[in-house]
Amino acid sequence: AEQPAVYYIYFLGLINAVIAVFNFLPVPPLDGGLVLLLIIEKIKGSPISEKTQTAIAYTTWALILLLIIYVTFNDLTRQI
Repeated sequence: AEQPAVYYIYFLGLINAVIAVFNFLPVPPLDGGLVLLLIIEKIKGSPISEKTQTAIAYTTWALILLLIIYVTFNDLTRQI
């Protein structure tokens, strides 16, 4: 509350940049994953089957969920 508004705007811009970088990671549920699948499709010359895309998406969602659980567990154990 004591800092000028410029610091607040800078902080919001920093959060926005971090979210943009995270969103473009080459993980299929995120936008970067779509770009990765399109690149694979271009190299391969034919579309990836929908069954394969679904399996990749479920696997990466599970990995993201495991990462969230791991980070939360570490945070909770450090608080105790």
